[in-house]
Amino acid sequence: MKWMIILAVGLAATPVQAGVSSKVVKEAVEWMSRKFGKEVAEEGVERLSTRVTRLAAKHGDDLVSQAFRKVGPRAGKIATEAGEQADVALRLLARHGDDAVAVATKASARKLVGQYGDDAATALVRHGSVGENVIGQFAEQGAKAMAQLGPQNGRRLAMLAQEGMLSPPLLDVVAKYGDRACQFIWANKGSLLVGATLATFVANPEPYLDGTAHLTEVMAERVIAPVVSDVVAPLAELPKAVAVEAARSMNWTLISSLLLIISAGAAAVVYVQQTGKVPGLMTAVQAVKTWWEFRRRS
Repeated sequence: MKWMIILAVGLAATPVQAGVSSKVVKEAVEWMSRKFGKEVAEEGVERLSTRVTRLAAKHGDDLVSQAFRKVGPRAGKIATEAGEQADVALRLLARHGDDAVAVATKASARKLVGQYGDDAATALVRHGSVGENVIGQFAEQGAKAMAQLGPQNGRRLAMLAQEGMLSPPLLDVVAKYGDRACQFIWANKGSLLVGATLATFVANPEPYLDGTAHLTEVMAERVIAPVVSDVVAPLAELPKAVAVEAARSMNWTLISSLLLIISAGAAAVVYVQQTGKVPGLMTAVQAVKTWWEFRRRS
């Protein structure tokens, strides 16, 4: 084949004509010639060797050698087109090979890798534009979280971010516990909108992730019970005569409605926890029934 003859002649002439600066770079060129023979022949051994040498002088022999070994002669073109971000592009190619080509050739993605390092690189290679959106919104915390997730949970995290349901504390939990944390947050996103529940979860997430603790218990103890107590408990502290008079003057329709709303809200939380679905047309009667059933079982 013609390109093999050209390649053989070029390799024989390379040490003198191209002035390869080090043994590492020379070996990289020879490696490419064996693995990417056709591409090397098309570019020309001398021209390729010159490009590798110039990049190595600026970015280091080892980095350039690894990048060219992973993706072949196109590493030179990618680095050249990256301009001032050439170092970022080469690091991406050296570490992730062909999987990083799409990231290394995109200026906005290279910028994020330059800002947030290896976590951003891993996240962008794994999740593409989905990862880019989350990192763009949450910076380093977004990069750390996305780097720990597989494709499905990466998409889920991006959807939560788009819906405004993510917060830095939740991202820290995902960064530490990975996919199982994201799965839990996705399944319990309604409950985690409540401040008290969110605070309790992020303070010690492991029992909830392991199933030894439940968010419904937090809702009952930290949200529902205090509200009910504030409405009903004051009556018990009043003297009997005063309590009777106070009871006569109270708007019991309003209080009943408030208790009904509280019960319905609690029941909705239980429903979400038990079914993993957000309730649609759940009636007030059904809500109260579900809530009190839950309370009897607790």
